[in-house]
Amino acid sequence: MTHVASPVALLPAQQRAFDALLLAARPGAVTALGGWVGRGKTTVLRELQRALGGNLLDARDFVEATGSRHPLAVEEAFYQLVRGALATSDVVLVDDVDLIATLLCCSPNYPRMNYVRVVFSALASDVADGEKQLIFGTNRHSMA
Repeated sequence: MTHVASPVALLPAQQRAFDALLLAARPGAVTALGGWVGRGKTTVLRELQRALGGNLLDARDFVEATGSRHPLAVEEAFYQLVRGALATSDVVLVDDVDLIATLLCCSPNYPRMNYVRVVFSALASDVADGEKQLIFGTNRHSMA
């Protein structure tokens, strides 16, 4: 396998993840990079953005997108954020998606528990229909 040179020297495990995600990158694909906290997922996603182009969204973007919305419109804010990025780019990388998924899927006090699954399904359809690429970065065991 040919390695794509990157400005950052990736650790061997990061390089394997990077190479695997490059191999999986194709129009209509939704992929995820899972790993434990602090293991370099953000670094790998940044390098993927350098290699593939596109938009890289993270928790800060999500906080900004939800700032003026009703607390029960969090899923819509996430959907509109990612969909807006897909409208301007063929490749969208979303880091820290586990933070959003955990908040929306698993809190017994949240009245729309698990509705976020509908949002992920809708995004997958948008990606397939538009022949875009969507790559999530997530804590290994926290995806909804």
